[in-house]
Amino acid sequence: MPMTSFSSISHQLNGVQEHRHSPLLSSRPVSSGVRSGYEAIYPSPSKPRRESVFFLAQTPKPIDFHSAEAQEAMEVLRRLLCPVIMRRVLRIRKRKRWPGENAMRVYTTNSIHHALRSSDSIIADWPDEVFTLIAEEALYFYLEPNEIIVYTNESYISSGVVVLLYGEVKEQKDHLDSSTSLTRPQICRHVAPAVFCDQAVLCRDVSTSLIAANGYADVAVYLLDVIVVRFTA
Repeated sequence: MPMTSFSSISHQLNGVQEHRHSPLLSSRPVSSGVRSGYEAIYPSPSKPRRESVFFLAQTPKPIDFHSAEAQEAMEVLRRLLCPVIMRRVLRIRKRKRWPGENAMRVYTTNSIHHALRSSDSIIADWPDEVFTLIAEEALYFYLEPNEIIVYTNESYISSGVVVLLYGEVKEQKDHLDSSTSLTRPQICRHVAPAVFCDQAVLCRDVSTSLIAANGYADVAVYLLDVIVVRFTA
């Protein structure tokens, strides 16, 4: 029986045929260029093939700020943001708040609840659950003399429902004089407790008056415009 060279015999291991390499083959690693070309033609099943996705860049359309639509949008932003910016600027310019004996007062949910219930507002007879919601989410502002809290024609979005907890505020409205047909400012003073801008918020309108502190005053502001939806459903 003829003997066959051991190097020429193919060994079967678990169904996979293993061939021994010839000594003529180089043991040096394959260069990266050859390897990348080989993998491009015969991709490895263990490595997912990555595909490049290209997006076409689109040139943004220029905005014409002199158009009627742009001017109308700027006017709406001006009406909504100017009161908020003005209040921020006034707080930055103020001196140190409540110096000396004028310590900041601390209020609870019962304080707002009592102020709402005892006022002559149109929401004074609302359920206690609504007052609790307003008291829990209200923002407190400690006003100095002549500091403005609500501007004339300010949107209900930024004004909110204003509850006067301490002190006195002055409300300025434009009054039409029937004798002269001229508009004159009319100033009314209100002491705590009092509620303002409730009608503007319920009607989603603008404030018809300017409200400023007449001396030191504390107010709570509820900024959300819809406050009874969850209780009237």
